[in-house]
Amino acid sequence: MSIRITGVRATLQEADEDLDREIATQLRSTALSAYGDLVRTTPVDTGRARNSWTVSWDLPVIVNSLTGTSRGSNLSPRNVPSVVWFSNGVDYIEPLNMGHSKQAPSRFIEQAIIRNIPGADLSSIV
Repeated sequence: MSIRITGVRATLQEADEDLDREIATQLRSTALSAYGDLVRTTPVDTGRARNSWTVSWDLPVIVNSLTGTSRGSNLSPRNVPSVVWFSNGVDYIEPLNMGHSKQAPSRFIEQAIIRNIPGADLSSIV
């Protein structure tokens, strides 16, 4: 006895596309949670550092906010990206992250990422 099943390739391709959409949705949600955590934990004097955070896919979007308004995210729905970027363009974000403010612990950036994205590779902080 033999049974011929047709349409298998199309069914698998559709399932693969559904999986990619679900992964992209979950990744976007996780990235936005980490972004929110970064914004909340950034020490505030003028609000410039806090309002300069961005999160984006594949390429960094660097903002140095002088206006006091946040640029937020550039996470347009799409296929699963290869890289998620968290960026801040103020020149003093590194000293803040190293503990130069009593409002936040040293390495607050890395801590926010790890809290929201366990297992994240933080070796490429630039």
